Amino acid sequence: MTDTEQLLEIARRGPDAWNRWRRDNRDEVVDFSGVDFRQEDRVGINFLGFKFGNDACFSGAKFGDHSRFRGVLFGNNADFSDAVFGADARFQESKFGAGANFERANFYGEAHFEGTKFGDEAQFRNAILGQNTHLGGTTFGKNSRFDGANFGICVELKGAIFGEASCFHSCKFGREALFDNAVIGDDSRFEGAEFGDLAQFRGTKFGSRVRFDNIIIGSKANFDTASFGEETQFCGATFGGETNFENVIIGDRVGFKGVKFGDSANFEATTFGEYVEFDASIFGDLTSFRHAIFGNDTRFEAAKFGARTRFEGATFGDAAWFARATFGDSANFADAKFGARARFEGAEFGKIAWFKGTKFGEAAQFERAQFEDQSCFQDAIFGDDAWFHSAEFGYSPRFEGVIFGRDANFGAASFGAIARFRGATFGNSADFEDSTFGESAWFQDAKFGSMAGFEGAWFGPSARFEGVQFGFLANFQGATFESEVRFHGAAFERKVIFDEVTFLGPVHFGSVSGVAEYADSPETEVSSSGSATNDAESGAQLHDAAARVGSVSFAGARFEGLAYFHDLDFRGEANFSNACFSAPPDFRATQHRENLDWIGIKFAFGPHVRFGRASINWSWTAQNDTITRLRRLRGIANEIHAVDAERDLFILERQAERGVFWRDWWRGGWGSWFTGWWRPLSATVLMFLYVCTSNCGRSLLLPLGWLAASNWGFYQLYGYLYTVLIDRPLFIAVKKALFDLTFASALPFGATARPAFQSAIKVLFEQDSGSAIDIPWQIQAASAAQGITNLVLLFLLGLALRNYFKFR
Repeated sequence: MTDTEQLLEIARRGPDAWNRWRRDNRDEVVDFSGVDFRQEDRVGINFLGFKFGNDACFSGAKFGDHSRFRGVLFGNNADFSDAVFGADARFQESKFGAGANFERANFYGEAHFEGTKFGDEAQFRNAILGQNTHLGGTTFGKNSRFDGANFGICVELKGAIFGEASCFHSCKFGREALFDNAVIGDDSRFEGAEFGDLAQFRGTKFGSRVRFDNIIIGSKANFDTASFGEETQFCGATFGGETNFENVIIGDRVGFKGVKFGDSANFEATTFGEYVEFDASIFGDLTSFRHAIFGNDTRFEAAKFGARTRFEGATFGDAAWFARATFGDSANFADAKFGARARFEGAEFGKIAWFKGTKFGEAAQFERAQFEDQSCFQDAIFGDDAWFHSAEFGYSPRFEGVIFGRDANFGAASFGAIARFRGATFGNSADFEDSTFGESAWFQDAKFGSMAGFEGAWFGPSARFEGVQFGFLANFQGATFESEVRFHGAAFERKVIFDEVTFLGPVHFGSVSGVAEYADSPETEVSSSGSATNDAESGAQLHDAAARVGSVSFAGARFEGLAYFHDLDFRGEANFSNACFSAPPDFRATQHRENLDWIGIKFAFGPHVRFGRASINWSWTAQNDTITRLRRLRGIANEIHAVDAERDLFILERQAERGVFWRDWWRGGWGSWFTGWWRPLSATVLMFLYVCTSNCGRSLLLPLGWLAASNWGFYQLYGYLYTVLIDRPLFIAVKKALFDLTFASALPFGATARPAFQSAIKVLFEQDSGSAIDIPWQIQAASAAQGITNLVLLFLLGLALRNYFKFR
């Protein structure tokens, strides 16, 4: 066996002498373990082109500043463990067999391995590689191990090839780690690795099941045009300032769960496989997935996005999960395409959420989503089961031109100042039950299929449904309109329900041309730029065509403002039973009036006095137009044989005349102030008494009550007069006589009234001497007043009975 000194002597002679010796001694094991090649007599040894057999050992060897192993051929198990290299170590184009071992090797300067080929299980664990490590074009076999290695300022692996199960676990890379166009085999591992300012994997090809869990990358990570196999994992990774995955191809079942991205993360035009997970990941200020392509299961649950997030033109397969995700100031999904089950439940959006032109498949879910300011779904397309239940929209949600499939649900949603649904198309079963709208709700020219539900909804100062087309059933039962609502030119195909609806302001049905009040005041809206634009410019067209109603019900509805039904075509039953109008509605030029049901309808007039959301009607007016509308309504009531309504309208007409009489008296000037006052005063007093005593002939209980009260009052009056005129106590006999007197005076024309009256007077005022009875004038006056009062009240009672049976 050749000892170390002999091997050193052969090595000094150069590669030809060494290789001849190697051919002649194939079984010899080269052992330079612990040799210090920095000694003077060994510094000049150059291993360029040497051929070593198997098990060549340089373990613990120490090399000077220039160690040369270029073009060397190593067999299996070459051992450089714990070796120390100086400023420049060169292994370019060398070849290692299996088991090359550089564990704990220390490269102080530059290490060159360009073009070197390693067999399986090359070991660099815990190695220290100096300032610059060059591994460009290097080839590694299976199970190459770099775990725990410490790379210097720059490590270059451009074009390097790593076999299966290569391991960089817990490596530390310096300022730059360059893996451009490298090939990394299946099951390779980078878990816990730490990268400096730049980790560059541009064009790198990764096999399947590559693990980057918990890696840390400094200022910039670049994976541009790289490709990943299936089951790649970045879970818990931390990326610094810039992260670039642009144009990357990623296989199935890829995980980015809990990843922390720096200032910008770029995934533009990236292609993801069937499953990718970004759950609980944190993104910086700028995140872009523009034109990215996702597979059938994409998960961003509970992810947190920074100021600007971009998904324009991205394509998602089935099941894109953004539930409980948080977005910063701007989230842009314009023109994106989602398959079935786009899930945004509980997501929180910042100032701008942009879904313009986005296409959603079935079961798009935005339940309990929160939109801080502007949310735009303009021209978006939804499949069946679009779900916005309990969503909270900010200042200006926009759904103009949106197309919804079946079962669009906005139940219990709250909308900000201006909710725009102009030109939207809804399939069957659109649900806005218990939703709340802010200042304006615009549904102009929208189209609803069967069963449009707005039950219990609350609308703010302006609700606009001009030109809306409703299908089989539109239900507004129990809704509240805070101020103005418009249904000009709306078409109700079959049935619409407004039962128990509260209209606190004007409500318009029919054609715009019939509303003179708005002819000279075109409405304007303020555009996003701050300029005013009229309705025609903003897309809200006025409709002159008569609104068509198949069957409508306003049962129990309450109208506190003017209600316009002019030019309305009631093609089916129009149920206004028990509706309450605080101002005379306008039914001019309505068609098919025979379908009106006014049973129990109530009319009033005059301004409202508001107390918060509550209000009372102050029945006083000085407008001739009010009387005109009341007379017009009387004509309709007579036409449809609504006798109760006709009677009530007649009374309202008389009540309305009071204010007109007082107005005319005041405007008449000095000439009428002293002579024309009797007419308004008498009308006012008589109407007041008529209302108080019998509710204008409509009440049985009021005159009965007044009869009982007045007779009891006269009984007390007779007792008082007796004690004043006759200084005697009220014995039982006297009290009975007072009762008889009251009864006799109550019915002065009855057959028994006169004898009862005389008998009572005799008991009360007969003298002991038996002289003629002198009835005090006070008693006579009270008796006459009682008789007249009872006659009036009996007349009112009879009138009420007559009205009841006549009009029923």
